[in-house]
Amino acid sequence: MVFLIKDLSFEKASGDWIWGGPGNHKRDTTEKHHGSWSALTGFRDASNVANGYDYVYQDIIIPSECQTILEFWWKFHTNDYCNYDLATMHIKDTSNNILATPLNFCCSGCSGYNVFPWQKVTYNLTPWAGQTIRLWFETANRVDTLFTTWTYYDHVLVRKYTSPEPSVSIGAEESN
Repeated sequence: MVFLIKDLSFEKASGDWIWGGPGNHKRDTTEKHHGSWSALTGFRDASNVANGYDYVYQDIIIPSECQTILEFWWKFHTNDYCNYDLATMHIKDTSNNILATPLNFCCSGCSGYNVFPWQKVTYNLTPWAGQTIRLWFETANRVDTLFTTWTYYDHVLVRKYTSPEPSVSIGAEESN
């Protein structure tokens, strides 16, 4: 097994990840799943912006000789509800066209402040074998500036396997 992502747990202040948007796009130690740092996107401390999309991404080349699987952890904080604020992970091409969306989460039926536990997403990247893709992690504050939302992303792994195929899932962290 070989890891293809650089700085998978946001431990280095390097140029491996590209950050942008109007919110808190930065490495952060407040909440992390693995290591000492995580990626924070959204509007935890920054002024809220209507139609603000805060993101971090990294481009990688998917090998053509084997199966490639993406795994990452995310934790969502929100004061808003569905269709307003979202945590999203897109697989894009290098022109920012969306190829797939392994994560698109909003707080259905929420009211007040809500925190969701760390959850893991696993997704098969093999359909893009031989291509450069963009792993795009985003928190969106859509429509208004009334409520804040932010997301932590951590331990982003892209692994190549020769066999067998791991399952693809989205779920909460298991307790010990």
